[in-house]
Amino acid sequence: MAEGQLQWYDARLNEGRVVKGGREYPVKAWDMAPKARVPGTPVRFDIEREGQVSVAVGVRLRETRGAPAPRRAAGGSPLRRRGRAGTQSAPPVDVVAAPSVPAAAADYARQKLGHALALTHGPVLHARAKLDLAPDPAVERPCHAQVTVDVNGVLVRAHVAAATMLEAVDLLEERLQDQLRHRAEHVEALRHLAAAPGTAAWRHGLSPSVRPSRFPRPVEDRQVVRRKTFAIGEMTVDEAALDMDSLEHDFYLFRELATGADVLLHRLPDGGYGLRRMRVAPAGSSGVTVEVEVESELAPALSLDEARDWLNLTGEPFVFFADRATGRGHVLYHRYDGHYGLIVPADEPAAPAEPTTARRRLRDELERLEAVRAALVAEGLDTESETESLADTASIDQHPADLGTETFEREKDLSLLEDVEQGIADVHRALTRLGHGTYGRCEACDRQIPDERLVARPAARFCLEHQAEAEVIPGLRR
Repeated sequence: MAEGQLQWYDARLNEGRVVKGGREYPVKAWDMAPKARVPGTPVRFDIEREGQVSVAVGVRLRETRGAPAPRRAAGGSPLRRRGRAGTQSAPPVDVVAAPSVPAAAADYARQKLGHALALTHGPVLHARAKLDLAPDPAVERPCHAQVTVDVNGVLVRAHVAAATMLEAVDLLEERLQDQLRHRAEHVEALRHLAAAPGTAAWRHGLSPSVRPSRFPRPVEDRQVVRRKTFAIGEMTVDEAALDMDSLEHDFYLFRELATGADVLLHRLPDGGYGLRRMRVAPAGSSGVTVEVEVESELAPALSLDEARDWLNLTGEPFVFFADRATGRGHVLYHRYDGHYGLIVPADEPAAPAEPTTARRRLRDELERLEAVRAALVAEGLDTESETESLADTASIDQHPADLGTETFEREKDLSLLEDVEQGIADVHRALTRLGHGTYGRCEACDRQIPDERLVARPAARFCLEHQAEAEVIPGLRR
């Protein structure tokens, strides 16, 4: 069962096309559910072969996790519904629940959080809650509940965890009430300290201070102090917008369902969505319900140092780029403390070890191989000929089978010695590459060899794909 997106559908021709990971599958109308015949719709389907062509069959609507929050209209915010007495009433709480969460828990959360919103001292523009259940049964508090409330343009958040979902909802209601009460007290305190426009604050006779968004750390002192691995899921742009709004992030890295590539959804200054891709998407694969500004400029291919220079030169809060070594999408961003943070996909190969660690591994491997070679040389394999070795064991009464066994064992030891000599040469070659800054890259495709392979074989010259070719093609090993 595959998941993709309907690229286009023509009712006159009774046919359409489904796209999945950049591949296109034609489909006939009779192989599609009526609700799945809308371009841009996420679908589930099976793949069958018709001659030399792979086609989609059994295309039906794919269940999504909800729709993103409605955008505010230009020049204002949507008003809440008015009650019978003419006062504004809070909008219903939008509850997004994971498939494993019972529907009764979502209704209970909608009711309890609605009661908590009665404590607000300003108009509630939007309220969204998210209920999730950890898949690991060993977790002590697997039920997670979080809520985000937009109170007249100010976001109020609460997040709790509990043993049961109903308990989590009760705790979330209490936490939200505390947050709303503290906000009301804060607003009341600011009201007494507010100064008239163009004048200084009356309390201290000083102008209001302006705090920078991050610590002004010198460029030469900035380092990547936080590296986050993010489990990137395949989803549509609509689903990514929903998750980004729920988490209240400024950007969201995910794998696009239609193209199969890493893309970045980010917040624009006007509150809209911007989408940046690493490669051009197929025609007709951008059907989404949210308003998204797709950037024509593709993400640049950079190393980490180049991305750091790019970030400092442009002054932007983050940069989305394709890593030169792995080809995967990375996000480098400014932290509040003036340093950098880096977000990489969780399924990406581990980063290469530091040069000092790599050199220690190679030295240990060299010592091991030289010890094995010394043991083999001590047996006289490098100086004694095969005739001299067999003459010591040959006699008139020796059985021919014993002589064959001695010949086989000597040939095996000589082959082992040859492999050890080749391994020592590979280690010396790896130490040279380490000094040149090219250690850990495949000599056939020049891609980064995963660090877990270098742990097992510190002097590896090829990735797993080209290692097999190197064993059968003499030209690759030189």
